[in-house]
Amino acid sequence: MSTHDPAAARPAAPGPREPLGDTTDPDVIEAHIAATRQDLAETIDALGAKLDVRTRASDRVHRALGVAPDGEPRPTKATQAVLAGAVAVAAFAAAVVVWRRDR
Repeated sequence: MSTHDPAAARPAAPGPREPLGDTTDPDVIEAHIAATRQDLAETIDALGAKLDVRTRASDRVHRALGVAPDGEPRPTKATQAVLAGAVAVAAFAAAVVVWRRDR
């Protein structure tokens, strides 16, 4: 029983953006078509991602709010700084209230 791999015996095909030339070898032509299909599929996927306005807007909102798309909180440095400032103001206000009450 032979373990001959027909793909290994095929000549190398030019990439999808390279001209095919004057070749009439069916294996080279099929490989070129497959590479072109793959390149086209990647291009279409990239365009689809750019044109998906709803998902892009949702991603921006999640980034701005510091929340991951799965709903888990992901506090950013800015969010942490704002929270720390709010805690400091609340602590200062509580200290002023206690100080004025004791006076």
